[in-house]
Amino acid sequence: SLVSVDPPIVLGWTGRLFRFGSASALAPLFRRRRFTFLLIAKGSVADDDEARELADDAKVFMAAHPHHRFEWLCNVAEETAKLRALGLSAHTHNQNIFIREDVFRPCRRVVAVHDAVYNARISPEKRNELAADIASVAFIVYRDPGEHSPQAFHEACRTLARQVPGGRLLNRLTASGCARLSPARVNAAYAQAHVGLCLSPREGAMRVAIEYQMAGLPIVGTPCRGGRDHYLDPETWAIVPPDPRAVRGAVEALKAKALPREYVRARAMARIERDRKGFVSFVQDLIDAEGGRTPFDARFEKFLRKDRFER
Repeated sequence: SLVSVDPPIVLGWTGRLFRFGSASALAPLFRRRRFTFLLIAKGSVADDDEARELADDAKVFMAAHPHHRFEWLCNVAEETAKLRALGLSAHTHNQNIFIREDVFRPCRRVVAVHDAVYNARISPEKRNELAADIASVAFIVYRDPGEHSPQAFHEACRTLARQVPGGRLLNRLTASGCARLSPARVNAAYAQAHVGLCLSPREGAMRVAIEYQMAGLPIVGTPCRGGRDHYLDPETWAIVPPDPRAVRGAVEALKAKALPREYVRARAMARIERDRKGFVSFVQDLIDAEGGRTPFDARFEKFLRKDRFER
């Protein structure tokens, strides 16, 4: 995403094929025109080995492109501190500030029919089976081609059905895996559940944790390293051991508590708006330092509504 034209500032994600995302493509093409690259580390770099690998690769890349400026955006302060200690210019700006609250929001006059909903791919690291004791749980899934062939994905769906008797898959299965739900349909699914689930032991930002809260759902989660904890709220979250009985008990307790959905949403939005202002200020300082004069606040709102910050 080109967040500023004059001076050129580009926001992108690190990856596998293009190690430094848009910077891998653009930096070699514009060796004489200075760009500022804002780079979000895909997933989590909370572990020392992952942080060191990223920093080592980054230093080689930056040395080959000395004319440009590189700023690293991390989801949590722990990751920021690690990358700074390894010599990178890093800042804490959780990528979930880019999720649109006008898409994910409470739906009026919708009756919740599921105790819980879990929006996550079917994978050992997502620990879908921890929902086994919940009486009614909706699953929103997708197929990761790097993890499952279509046939293996369908088998994983059958395994999930055996592991979680009260589960219901909301995606329609197809020859290529399954049909993905639009953001509006995902939000409608959230409205039909009492609680959102976050069951993995480590994550990046885990955008669904914010989607749940924007939609007004309290969350049952397990202890986790990474960006998910940035928006953990003791008022609206229950963190329990990774045990199906503990998960079920927490779901039942939050369901009985019946927190108003607007209350859950308002608490999350107050923190998101604070963090958005911090990001806008950060980018504006970069624009000013590079000799630009364009105010970034209006551009941020425009880009947010047009999904220009999404991968």
